[in-house]
Amino acid sequence: MGKKYGVFLSVTALISIASVVIICISMGTTGWVYATAASVSGLTYGDSDVNHGLFTGSLTRQLVQTATNYDLYITCVWGSNACAWSCLSTASERTAEVESLLAGETPSFACSVSTRALTSTGSTISRADNGTSTSDFLNAGAWLSNVIFMTLLLAAAAISAGLSVVNSVWSPSESYLNVLGIYIANAVTVGLDVIVLIIWGVHYGVRTQTNVAIRDTIVGEFTSETSLGYSYWLLLTPPFLHAINIGLLYLRDTLINSEPPETKIDIEDIADGTLVLF
Repeated sequence: MGKKYGVFLSVTALISIASVVIICISMGTTGWVYATAASVSGLTYGDSDVNHGLFTGSLTRQLVQTATNYDLYITCVWGSNACAWSCLSTASERTAEVESLLAGETPSFACSVSTRALTSTGSTISRADNGTSTSDFLNAGAWLSNVIFMTLLLAAAAISAGLSVVNSVWSPSESYLNVLGIYIANAVTVGLDVIVLIIWGVHYGVRTQTNVAIRDTIVGEFTSETSLGYSYWLLLTPPFLHAINIGLLYLRDTLINSEPPETKIDIEDIADGTLVLF
């Protein structure tokens, strides 16, 4: 019975694998947020372009005719529950920059074009208060929660794929490894995906939509216009895929239960010791 209508299990395995690929692309790409930053003074040659994912991003600055590209890295100060995107070369320099911004200072822009060169930037600090507040930064708790739920989402989708493969070949006796386990894994994946979409969507509406949280916008030298990118919108796909899986599993169960029960013939023991065969 475990492998009856096994094609349904094979299809759910393929769909779950496709979901895993989509989630990995979403996690690994830098298209969660796109932004255009315009100079408040209007003295730049062109607007800056910013895009970032969960961990890294890029900044294209055009203060002169030739645009300059920089790598961005998420940098958090957990004690202040704040994160920002910094393009400085080392982790310690990036942390120091974010702490300076949180203190209301205006660190000079001192990023290297190539962040592979781990040399000192020699940045200087202006003690002029830039009037920053934590609302100009990413919320560290929201960012960390999003990363945790994204990791759980990937794990749940992978478990769904693994269980579907196992059940298409074998018939595990344990309830959490058989078709019931596939149901649960798919349902959990849908729930986790919705949580990720809500966390990032709400945080974008509250914080990122008005400030992309780079040095230039935090100190007030630039204003930004942002939009959610493809890496975020890709996560709309897995819930539909796993909902299809649940539907296929339900259809398989319906087909199995609708079949007439197998005829069982009971052979009675009619042997009588008083009978003698000649």
